[in-house]
Amino acid sequence: SFGSVVLHIQWPKATKEGKWLLYLVQIKDHGKNIIHCTPAEAINPLRFIK
Repeated sequence: SFGSVVLHIQWPKATKEGKWLLYLVQIKDHGKNIIHCTPAEAINPLRFIK
């Protein structure tokens, strides 16, 4: 059996001009696992409605 898995993803969030390329609104887990995002402030920093 496996104990845990770590997935590390890095992507550009904005262009040099400050325009959004990718905006992370939320993280969903459909199982019983706990998902962490670091830094936590990267999730929905403008507080858009989910």
